[in-house]
Amino acid sequence: EDGAFDGSVTTAEITSGDTSVIFYYRDLTSEKPMVSAEAEGLVVTSVELRLLPARRAEFTVSGTFISLEDKPIPADLRVEVTNQGTGEVGNSLLDQEMRYEVTFEDEDGRAASLGDEIRVQVYLGGAPNRSSLLKQPITHQLTLEEIVASVTDLDVNLGLGPSGLRVSSQVSSAFEGQIVPLMVELIDDEGQALASLDDIVINVSSDSEKGAFDLIEDGVFDGSLTTATIISGDTSVIFYYRDLTSGQPVISVEAEGMVVVTEQVLITSVIDPNQSETISLSGVKGGDVEIDIPQIPSDTPIYPSVIVASTSDLPTSFIARDDIDTVLSITIADADGTPIIDFANYPLTIRIPFESESLNPPNTVALVDSAGHPEFLNTTVVGNVLQAQVTHLSYVLTLRNSQPIVASPIVDEPVDVPIEEDAADKLIDLSGVFGDVDIEYGDQLSF
Repeated sequence: EDGAFDGSVTTAEITSGDTSVIFYYRDLTSEKPMVSAEAEGLVVTSVELRLLPARRAEFTVSGTFISLEDKPIPADLRVEVTNQGTGEVGNSLLDQEMRYEVTFEDEDGRAASLGDEIRVQVYLGGAPNRSSLLKQPITHQLTLEEIVASVTDLDVNLGLGPSGLRVSSQVSSAFEGQIVPLMVELIDDEGQALASLDDIVINVSSDSEKGAFDLIEDGVFDGSLTTATIISGDTSVIFYYRDLTSGQPVISVEAEGMVVVTEQVLITSVIDPNQSETISLSGVKGGDVEIDIPQIPSDTPIYPSVIVASTSDLPTSFIARDDIDTVLSITIADADGTPIIDFANYPLTIRIPFESESLNPPNTVALVDSAGHPEFLNTTVVGNVLQAQVTHLSYVLTLRNSQPIVASPIVDEPVDVPIEEDAADKLIDLSGVFGDVDIEYGDQLSF
């Protein structure tokens, strides 16, 4: 089948015991050749072949534009057809019957060939600012029948268009006054980005009184911007958010006929040089985490941050336990972003709430450093809040400190053995008497 086809083969042999032999024929012209076979003493037999052209000098791609959206078709809509085999590109408007048509022509007869891939995409606007309407272009490989007919019909179906919104940001936390970019996308029922035939006006809002939006990063952020527009043919719009108060504001985005979507951003404080301040994180176990930060000697502002983490964020060398209630990641950085970790001279006071109705509520604040080493802190329980002082920063977590147990009771001393008044002191070793399952987590026993 993949032979040279140089004209040198004129015979074939049916071997003894076989009834047939297969050979292959190739012709470079699109005619009706007669292929004959003969053998000594046998009647000549022939078959007429119809050889169809493998390429065309002219080829047409057409189809119907189908949109289930009840909206007018924009005047700048174009259907672009590309023959990936030749690299030729053609564009078409829609006629009154919502059909497009592109015809490729080539003087050398290579407008389209068998197996060429045809690519169809729909655009709004002109280059370089055009936008595509199809998530994926239509692709089709030309068949023999289509090459013979010199035409293929490829319909374009836009479906129902976008059905919802998605808002997202690559910035999960920011400082007071820091600009946070957010993107709103149009999506279909499968969560894929999809353009609309007309402009979509979205409404943006924040539940923070000091939060404001703008469409440019260095805008005025005066609170006057409440809408943004995803123009026809685009799938998204980017807007910017700034908040002047710390907290976790909820940003809401909605559009007519679509469900409201939200995004939450953590806004942390900026503390002026040599100033004390209390920062908080709300929504933790039904209460607020509070950290009292004393005056820290500095020539520049400091930037504290507290977020809720999980046990999976802890170093892998840390031995997991089931009674961990809350895990916090707390950082305090200088103006260069370098973490401040030593607070021995100005300890922080941290208050962490817990759910009071819990059957086994936590009673201890602990630290876990980057090496996975735990340290239990002296903790005060005030209502449903645990309070402790922190002299260096790492992961902060709350757990339940177990009571010590009597591991090996002391054998009773004989009562009838007198002890002389001036006798030497007798050492009673308690190290093996008591035990505590929390010792491996940094707890200590004192006697």
